[in-house]
Amino acid sequence: MDDLYLKMMNNQPTLKVLMSDVIQGTTPTRIASVWNHVKEIITHCCTLDNATLSGDSSSFYDFIGRQSKRVPLETYPDAWSYADKSAYLLLIMQEEKVMMKRYVQTSGIVWPTEDGLIQPMLQLILDHDKTSTYDTDVPWDYIRLCRNVNKKFDVPKSVKVSE
Repeated sequence: MDDLYLKMMNNQPTLKVLMSDVIQGTTPTRIASVWNHVKEIITHCCTLDNATLSGDSSSFYDFIGRQSKRVPLETYPDAWSYADKSAYLLLIMQEEKVMMKRYVQTSGIVWPTEDGLIQPMLQLILDHDKTSTYDTDVPWDYIRLCRNVNKKFDVPKSVKVSE
């Protein structure tokens, strides 16, 4: 594991992977191999420590190798501000729609519920929005709603946050 190192982020040590053998003009197969190596390192660390990934960590693990140059994951999630999260959400929505819909569908993202019902705040937003339609069984529609709320499309006054 010579390719692991610690980097201080927000006064906390963070484990990083050093990509030392960078080759110009890489092929999709080579890129997939590199990302598989990153996943192998994570799996190896979990095995050594007899640990399992949390829900968020598992989602991040599943996303490794799927990101594009336009959707960087440097410092995720250790030092992401609300602005970083907002920018990332907007970048997801700008990527190739068919591909991203498929990724979101398989990511495990679900509409947040309480006692089997959509969370009250989300239901308030859904009831207020007369121009868009959302299917609460479709994860992509949840991402779309988050983007629209983030961009402050038609949102009830009781939900708006002053900046």
